[in-house]
Amino acid sequence: ETELNNGKFTLQAGHKGYYDSFAYYIEGSLVNNTNKKYSYVQTEFNVYDSNGIQLGSAIANINNLEAKGTWKFKAMEFGSDTENVASYKVVGVTAF
Repeated sequence: ETELNNGKFTLQAGHKGYYDSFAYYIEGSLVNNTNKKYSYVQTEFNVYDSNGIQLGSAIANINNLEAKGTWKFKAMEFGSDTENVASYKVVGVTAF
C-alpha cells in the first residue's frame, strides 16, 4: 500500500522509489486536509526485499505544516541492505 487517506491527511507515495548508491528514497506528497497547522508531521514506510523480508524503514518529517498545506517529501532508508529494496508500504503519519 503506497497511499493513505485517514481524513486528516492524504499521502501519495507512489510517485517514486529509488536507490542512488547511498540510500533508498521514497518521494511523494502529503496534504493536510484540516484547518489546523501542525507543528510536526512525520511519514513512515517499511521497505522490503524481493522476498517480502523487511529490510528497514524510511521516514521523513517536517515542521509547521500549514492548514490545507501540501508537503513534498523525500523519505530515506540507508540500512546495510538498502540496495536490495524491491518494495515499500505506508506505515502511517504521525502529527501533533
